[in-house]
Amino acid sequence: MKSKIDILRNVIVIPHHGCEVCCIQRGRIIPPGGIIAKSKDIIIFHEYTTYIKGYIVVAPTDHKTSLTTEEREMYQDYIEAIIAFMMEKNVAESFTVKECIEDGHIRFHILPDFEGVDWDQYEVSLLSEMGPASLERRGIQTSSPYEILLLVQHLKNEMKKKNRELMVTV
Repeated sequence: MKSKIDILRNVIVIPHHGCEVCCIQRGRIIPPGGIIAKSKDIIIFHEYTTYIKGYIVVAPTDHKTSLTTEEREMYQDYIEAIIAFMMEKNVAESFTVKECIEDGHIRFHILPDFEGVDWDQYEVSLLSEMGPASLERRGIQTSSPYEILLLVQHLKNEMKKKNRELMVTV
């Protein structure tokens, strides 16, 4: 039998078609450490196709291409809490948040800043096509799956402590 660490070394992806966020919600894709937090309105997970520690995705659970002012404020609260926690854990000194629409879902990509890396030069959807060596050559630091798993576990605990009105999954 494999240990939890062995199982989480590789992202579990069941062949799927369609929206990545929906597939994560249905368990067809299991990002490192699982879903960080989820409610009826929002889902938070560590990006699973790269090994960029601290690359967190925040998205609505439903297909939306725009947000109301109130929804945008709610997302901003979560994003700020996640960034503050990751800065406290020395994941990075600063972060860039990129908003994009993929598969009919608006998403917020929280990316750790690295010296000499301008995230505006990159389409977040294309980062997954670069392997760790290619990312490293561009100055984008990658981490081991174990380091990412530890960060995700700490972030899950932090979300619980902050009582952010999310049902945190295990």
